[in-house]
Amino acid sequence: MNETARKRREWVKNAAIIFLSVMLVLTFFSNTFMNYSLPEVATQTVTSGSITTKVRGTGAVSVSEPYNVSIKESRVIKAVAVKKGDTVEKGAVLFELEDSDSTELKEAEATLSQLVLDYQKAILNGDTSLNKVNQIENGQLTDMSTMQKQVESAKNAVKAAEDNVANWTAEVASVQKQIDLLNNEVVDTSDEEAAVEKAQSKLEEAKSNLAEAEINVTMGIENATVKRVRKSYEKAKAALDEAQQLYDEAKKKWDNDPTNKALETEASSRKTTLSQIQKENENILSKRKVLENYDKAAEKVDKYQKALDKANSNLKSETNKNKNELADLNSQLIEANSQLTQANADLTDAQKNQEEILKKVLEEVDLGGQNEKIKDQQELVEKLRSKAIGATIEAPVAGTITTINKTAGETTTPDEAMAVIQVAEKGYSMSISVSDQQSKNVKVGDKAEIQDSWNYEGVTVTLAGIKPDPESGGKNKLLTFDVTGEIQEGQQLNISVGNKSANYDLIVPSSSIREDKNGKFILTVESKNSPLGNRYIATRVDVEVLASDDTQTAVSGALYGYEYVITTATKPVEAGKQVRLADN
Repeated sequence: MNETARKRREWVKNAAIIFLSVMLVLTFFSNTFMNYSLPEVATQTVTSGSITTKVRGTGAVSVSEPYNVSIKESRVIKAVAVKKGDTVEKGAVLFELEDSDSTELKEAEATLSQLVLDYQKAILNGDTSLNKVNQIENGQLTDMSTMQKQVESAKNAVKAAEDNVANWTAEVASVQKQIDLLNNEVVDTSDEEAAVEKAQSKLEEAKSNLAEAEINVTMGIENATVKRVRKSYEKAKAALDEAQQLYDEAKKKWDNDPTNKALETEASSRKTTLSQIQKENENILSKRKVLENYDKAAEKVDKYQKALDKANSNLKSETNKNKNELADLNSQLIEANSQLTQANADLTDAQKNQEEILKKVLEEVDLGGQNEKIKDQQELVEKLRSKAIGATIEAPVAGTITTINKTAGETTTPDEAMAVIQVAEKGYSMSISVSDQQSKNVKVGDKAEIQDSWNYEGVTVTLAGIKPDPESGGKNKLLTFDVTGEIQEGQQLNISVGNKSANYDLIVPSSSIREDKNGKFILTVESKNSPLGNRYIATRVDVEVLASDDTQTAVSGALYGYEYVITTATKPVEAGKQVRLADN
């Protein structure tokens, strides 16, 4: 039993030793095994120096300014008189056409018939006189300046009529507004009524005083008439005035000579006479005073009667003021409405006149235009008819036939190129698209080299122009070359042009340049330390190509100038993957 346990332990120990030995061997040689499965790459370092640049490209040769021979009608080709490569002179027959009406002639005749029919309908449906129609057909159209003046005059008349309607409409609204305000206004006659009442009161008072004065007159004068009293008063007053004057004169004389007794006696006598006359006149004077009171009372009655009449007149005037204003405003409203009616009638007439003028002008313009279309269509029909028999297509320019697109029996298509002629004075051209930097290395007039030039002996390619390439969105330039010599349209030429040398900081082998949808790039090798030794990782660096020759390329990018770049590999290499170096 113990022997069996001992043998089992020995077997487990030996197995563990063998397993650990194998693992140790695999650990030490795993790096070597893995390296054999990695892509083997060749590298070169980034350098600096000079590059003599050449711009390379491939382009198709095309005819410079080719002339496309075509016609405007659909005709059947009877015969083709030339073949590709023939040299022809201007006017040489290229195609013969069968005698027949072309589709275009039939369509032109149908169009002419329709134009004539439309023209006749327009005359019958319109109001244009026969005389005006004859003038139109004879080309005697009213000049456009006259038409414009007629239309403008009618337009101005309508505008003036519209303004007049607007003015009278505003006037009617204004008068109506004043009438509405007066109808809603309450007239204040309180002052006038108070004046009437006051005048009435004064008049009554004056009448009362007059009645009292009349009683006094009756009582004071007794049966004497007022007229007799007045006459007696005048005599008495005259006698009194005369006596007063005589006394005053006598008194004055006595005052000047007081010692003169005769003057004193005269003055005394005059005074006595004056006193007697005054005494005699007292009764008459008292009656006169009564009369004066009566006269004054009568005057007051007359005065206050006039004041009452004036107050009543003022009250009546103020009461009738609104009525008069309303009557006046109503008269104004009737006149304004009358003027507005007339203005609307004038506007209707002006608008009708404008419509008639516009109608006549448009009818003349339309008929004139239709008549001109008929004449033009008639000329087209005659022209197409003249080509219907014995028609040929001739070379419009001298040159070489480069393309024949139609054969006998085929039908032409309007404006389709039946043949292409390379104009004798013109040659061939080709174009290639290059980067903006590359375009700076060449200039107009540079001669290009042709790859496999022994196949193109006598052919020269010269740079004729440098312009933006529209298909690149402004990023590239288009180099256009003139091509001369024995060459045919459509041939592909591989060319290089330029011979400009410049110094660059970053130069890599041309074989290291790679490109994908994101642009051009190179793969550099980065070394990373590990417990089992160095590992080499491929790293992508995006670059822009600045210049290149047959073997080297100058670039710009995130490089320092001492990196190793991958030039070739035994397997496809991806950025971020491990590789092994060829010398390892």
